Amino acid sequence: MNWTRWGEELAKQLQEVHAEREELLIAERVLNRLAEQARAAAEAAATVAPTPARVAGRRSC
Repeated sequence: MNWTRWGEELAKQLQEVHAEREELLIAERVLNRLAEQARAAAEAAATVAPTPARVAGRRSC
């Protein structure tokens, strides 16, 4: 393999690595967004969830 062809192959591989890196960054952003939505949903469910009531020191439920 001559130097020119070797350089072209390296350039091609570098482009592929850059494209894959960009895809991974996008996937990471999506994953972080989904995790944040899950946390927000869990917090909302925790604030809405009924708590057992006590009447005269006893549980009513």
